[in-house]
Amino acid sequence: MKIISSRENEIIKEIKKLKEKKYRDQKKQYIVEGIKMVKEAIKENADIQKIVINVDSKDYKLSKFENILQNYEVIFVTENVFKVISDVTNPQGILAIIRNR
Repeated sequence: MKIISSRENEIIKEIKKLKEKKYRDQKKQYIVEGIKMVKEAIKENADIQKIVINVDSKDYKLSKFENILQNYEVIFVTENVFKVISDVTNPQGILAIIRNR
């Protein structure tokens, strides 16, 4: 398991750009954040490009995803990196990048 710890990582820079509507429209992607939203995206068979997980998260509910996550590209990041890409005040430690259909 590789963990991204740099905010300057190219993958992180691309995800961070998705905060801007212009870039979301251009890339035809958006972010859903939180356990409930990611579960819903999986349930609805959304076109999930990546799932990003904060390895420092204290939310033990993430362990429930382990068997599901093997079907997706999963990126593990440190808490500092997750804070950069998250738009939530109290992030749950998981988000997904989804392509518009």
